[in-house]
Amino acid sequence: MDVRLLFPNDYIKCADLRGNDVTLTIANVRVEELRTTSGAEKKAVMTFRELEKRPEGTPRKFVLNKTNALQIAKVLGSSETDDWRGQRVTLYGTTCQAFGEQVDCIRVRPGNNGQAASE
Repeated sequence: MDVRLLFPNDYIKCADLRGNDVTLTIANVRVEELRTTSGAEKKAVMTFRELEKRPEGTPRKFVLNKTNALQIAKVLGSSETDDWRGQRVTLYGTTCQAFGEQVDCIRVRPGNNGQAASE
């Protein structure tokens, strides 16, 4: 078992994808106050319909960084986060340069073979 999966929390991390691309339907985007190493910060957080029904009661959340937020806006053709509800995106794991080192990260591409799905 991957040691990073031994410590589950409410936020999706790269290890949770287990090397797979995962296509999900956006439920909501809102700003939440999160605890960080530098104290409390307000961050954009996305939830997905497929992850709303957890036995623990709280949905898994995806903390949006600027790179992913701008990519989603581009893929879905709208910078208005309210327009993202019901649209599908694919999360995939990769690595990126951060804090002076290569780290695991999650990036976003269009869902459904390049087409955003609307309901």
